[in-house]
Amino acid sequence: MESTDTPRSALDELKDVTFKQGMRGYSITEVDDFLDRASTDYEKVRDRLSQQHQQLRQAAERIAQLQATLSAAPSSAPTH
Repeated sequence: MESTDTPRSALDELKDVTFKQGMRGYSITEVDDFLDRASTDYEKVRDRLSQQHQQLRQAAERIAQLQATLSAAPSSAPTH
């Protein structure tokens, strides 16, 4: 039966992943260190993307304001 909890993000899964130990398997410390670095990098990229989305929204709002100002301004072009 599936849980009705909030879905886990890829970052949550990356931070919490565990692997079975087997004979001649990978070094647990190396895998943990790699996953820590990968999750830190993922967080940085996600934060940067969020900042860029915010900047894009602000730029779009500014463009809309400027377009409204131009539309409201009287035309200086001569009419014949």
